[in-house]
Formats: sequence, structure tokens, C-alpha cells
Amino acid sequence: MGYNLLVVVGIWLLLGNVIALAQLVRPFKQNMVVHISLLMLLSLGSTAKLLGSGAPHLVPSPPTTGSDLHLPLSFHAIVQSGVTDQAEFSSILARRP
Repeated sequence: MGYNLLVVVGIWLLLGNVIALAQLVRPFKQNMVVHISLLMLLSLGSTAKLLGSGAPHLVPSPPTTGSDLHLPLSFHAIVQSGVTDQAEFSSILARRP
């Protein structure tokens, strides 16, 4: 995540410098500069939100044992059977070997 954030900040700074150089060559109107700045901030915020959403994946999961390996298959079979009631779902899980 740190590397991705570094790349995003680097690109953001590079775009800011390109806009500043373009403004020296051909002055933008004031509202155009504000508009471009707001778009850059919005994209930076969206990228940070996307990078932040991956945070739970950074926590290592506990090691699985042999008895845990059949849980996804059992869960998949229960879901495909069309169970929608919470009590019925719990009773099926309780009967699972």
C-alpha cells in the first residue's frame, strides 16, 4: 500500500507541475485553475478511498486446519440450496460435520 500511495502522490505532484508550467505559457482563467485543482483533489481522495478499502486484507488470516477446509464448500452448497431463513441456515450449520 505504501508504494501505491507513493506512486499516486508522485503522479499528483507531476500533474500539478505540468499545470503550473502550462499556466506560465498560456494563462488559464481563474475558474479553470480552480476546476482543475478540484478535479485533482477529487481523484486523489477517490484513490485514497480505494487504497483504504483494501486495509482489512492487510491483517493476516489465522492458519486454517483440515477441519476448516470444507467450510466454504458447505457454505456454497447451503447458499445454492436456496435457504433464506436465518434460523434454517443456523440449524443447517449446526448439523454440519
